[in-house]
Amino acid sequence: MPDIPSLDSYPYLDQLLSGYLFSDYTIYGPDLADAVAAYASDGGWLDIVAARADIRRFLAVHRDDLEAELARRFPDHAQVPGQSASDYLDWLDRTLASHQAVWITVRQDGPGAGSAVPG
Repeated sequence: MPDIPSLDSYPYLDQLLSGYLFSDYTIYGPDLADAVAAYASDGGWLDIVAARADIRRFLAVHRDDLEAELARRFPDHAQVPGQSASDYLDWLDRTLASHQAVWITVRQDGPGAGSAVPG
């Protein structure tokens, strides 16, 4: 039986913040959004969905100490200076949602018409 992560485990958020939105995020482009786009492209739709679930769970579990917990868990993550942790994670969720919407398209013709495919 596979290990089930604890409610205080955020593997997809960790991958996003530690692997893409870290202090050298500019390797993906000049903006934070470029690093999110790279994560979405590299990981795909399921990783986007899982990262968004991690964000929502992180917001819910750590709502009373969000700033401190984000800084403790992800000390090298890249964030707009002065932006609150709540605003940052909300932006991140919205940005991922936009990539999630683009990732799935419906085929209009050809084999598999009407099935969901990467866009």
